[in-house]
Amino acid sequence: MEDYYWIVRGLEWVGSASIFTLGTLSISGGIVFIVQKIFLHALNKKEADHKSELNKREAEFKIHLDNQLEKHKSEFKKINDKYQIQFSKLHVDRAETIKKLYSKLVELESSGQNLLGPIGRILGTVDRRVAPEKMKELVSKVLEDTNDLSKCFKINRIYFPETVCESFENILNKMYLIVEYTSRDDTPTTEEAMKMQRDTDKVVAELIIKLIPKLKRSLEDEFRKLLGVTEDEQVEK
Repeated sequence: MEDYYWIVRGLEWVGSASIFTLGTLSISGGIVFIVQKIFLHALNKKEADHKSELNKREAEFKIHLDNQLEKHKSEFKKINDKYQIQFSKLHVDRAETIKKLYSKLVELESSGQNLLGPIGRILGTVDRRVAPEKMKELVSKVLEDTNDLSKCFKINRIYFPETVCESFENILNKMYLIVEYTSRDDTPTTEEAMKMQRDTDKVVAELIIKLIPKLKRSLEDEFRKLLGVTEDEQVEK
């Protein structure tokens, strides 16, 4: 306000000075020029002060925003790290489950192949020349491995897609029917009964020779997905 006060006083003085003679006009014009310069200087100073204040506030606001951003980044990182740990734990659990189920499936495949016998694996059937006592032993081992696989699968099926679950259920259901059928002591005497036995033996062989290996490949694929390994990458290696 002091700057404007002196400017106003100067203009009033110039107004009063206008009553002088023409000889004094040149002096008055010079004074007006000086007063204008002072007025412009005051305006420029006010503008500069205003800009400086705006820049200061802008800088303070930017610092505030940066601090808030860093705070949110830190909180987000904590949340992200927490879920990463949980997600990694799920990956580890799922990998261990796949390995466990895979090993039990291999055990069932092995006992199933023993049930077929060397000739049965070649012909795609069950070798019925095996002695009854030996057959009971083989069937008992298949039943034991089937029970182990079934128990492990039921506990951990949540880790697998529906297609894999359906494959497990299909194999387990058929294995129980096969075990029940092959454990019978009676020998078929009619042509119809013998045909039924041959058909069932072929189903047994197909299950052990084709379906179990197919399920194993599905588990292998699931395990590779966890590792982030694709078939193309394996070929390149």
